Amino acid sequence: MVKRKDVIRFFRLRGFSLEKAANHDKLVHPDGRWTVLGRHREIRNRTFEDMKKQVGLKGSDRNGKR
Repeated sequence: MVKRKDVIRFFRLRGFSLEKAANHDKLVHPDGRWTVLGRHREIRNRTFEDMKKQVGLKGSDRNGKR
């Protein structure tokens, strides 16, 4: 499990901004890529990997290293 704040930090370091909504938040990149983040304290590892894959960051680990 990955803490929600660590997921947000991961995407923000890569240029994504957080758009808040009612039940879910959206992480949006200026080039149009985006993914949805649920409002849970912890995110499953598989979900985090799927989010990275959706925006083309599949080869990156949590610290941004390949």
